[in-house]
Amino acid sequence: MSSDKKRVIEQFNKSKLVYMVTFGKLNEPHSRPMTNFNKDPYMTMWFPTFTDTRKVDDIKHNSKTLILFPDEDRER
Repeated sequence: MSSDKKRVIEQFNKSKLVYMVTFGKLNEPHSRPMTNFNKDPYMTMWFPTFTDTRKVDDIKHNSKTLILFPDEDRER
């Protein structure tokens, strides 16, 4: 495994909060904070949610999502 990939996994694991971006019917982005229970950003991710939410509707329409997380070690 490359050192860059290891670093991404380490930063991902430090992130208790991530942002999930889904895309609506008109391809408009919707971003929301999600608690991160996942261990590897390169594997299938699971997030608990209710079934009657906009994110679920968005994912049914367009399964592509974007997960963002901070690099807490990066200098500003």
